[in-house]
Amino acid sequence: MVVYARGSAAGFSELAGGSTRYSIYKNGALANAGDLRPYDVAIYSPSTNAIRVCDTRITGVYENASPNLSNPTTITVMGHQFTVLSTAADTMSKLKLGNTITLLLTEDNQVAGAVEAGTSGATGNAVGIVKKVSKTSATVNLLCGLTITGSVSLNDTEVIRLKDQLAGVSSNSNGTFGLSQLTGGVSGDLDVSAAKLGTNLLSENVIIYQSTASGLEPISLSQIPSARIPASGVVYARTNWTGKIDLLVLTNAIGSDYIFGRTHYTMDENGKLYLEVITRNATYTSNISGGPEDGIFVGMKLTKDGRIESTLALNKFSSVANNAWSSNTSVTIGGRSYTVPSDVLCYNKASEKWASLDEARAFATSSTLYTDQAGYVRAMEVQ
Repeated sequence: MVVYARGSAAGFSELAGGSTRYSIYKNGALANAGDLRPYDVAIYSPSTNAIRVCDTRITGVYENASPNLSNPTTITVMGHQFTVLSTAADTMSKLKLGNTITLLLTEDNQVAGAVEAGTSGATGNAVGIVKKVSKTSATVNLLCGLTITGSVSLNDTEVIRLKDQLAGVSSNSNGTFGLSQLTGGVSGDLDVSAAKLGTNLLSENVIIYQSTASGLEPISLSQIPSARIPASGVVYARTNWTGKIDLLVLTNAIGSDYIFGRTHYTMDENGKLYLEVITRNATYTSNISGGPEDGIFVGMKLTKDGRIESTLALNKFSSVANNAWSSNTSVTIGGRSYTVPSDVLCYNKASEKWASLDEARAFATSSTLYTDQAGYVRAMEVQ
């Protein structure tokens, strides 16, 4: 059944076969009647004696219906064929092919009802990861479990920006849909231990992704080693009906797909300076001249032929005293705790040699540390 009034569980007892002793879950989290909103969809699960409520809504052009418009059993929206439940017959019979409509979906993506797009309180909320994309077509894995493929109209910059990223999806013409990358939303630092972003609590079933060079990777809050991730490390945050964060995208939060090293410039036979990044075991060369300053630590991504494609700036903290270290795996800088991975780069500038962490800490009473946005120390330099 479709909920049509805020906070109303009217009809739930009938849905549950006359019982009033049932649990309510909304989007997988334990809820109560006060959490219900217009156009939520409720189903009864006898095996768990639970009313399961879902607020997934997809907005797109009504492309096709079978066997007829007055009582369809399947319809096509965004190029995807949906099964229509018998309870949706009344709302579906009022809609016309070619119009933009909003589908009200169950947990398993069946149509429980539909309304004209723009209906107050029934805004489409389809969100997914763009898995394949070109200037003319795209495939998106929606978070609700559906995969849709269709025509798009994008420029080269948009294609690069959207690949493997989170995007809102909508449609306003047959067989095509629009994609909009999701960034921003709620702002603030992420307090991992308090499960809080700024002043907003994280929902019990929050979905978290970290952004890596190969796309978005799902992670859990317990995997994040840093106690706090600054607002600059939060790509996107969305709130649910309670004001809690239910979708969160972070910069690389639990590790890194960058290679870290120390910058050095070399001159070619024509007198042009080219960037090199030196690691403990190898030296990498840039395809272009110029870049970050000489003698600092950076992260880098490589091309397929092993040259530097791009560099990542790191935060530089000078004169960090040895007593800031609580152990070989943790150091506190400016009130923030940073994780020190076992493969952290340590460089003795005085001897111009690589060192172990113990050797570097024993050599000087303070050091220069380089950290990333995820809260990892990536390099240590002493002199």
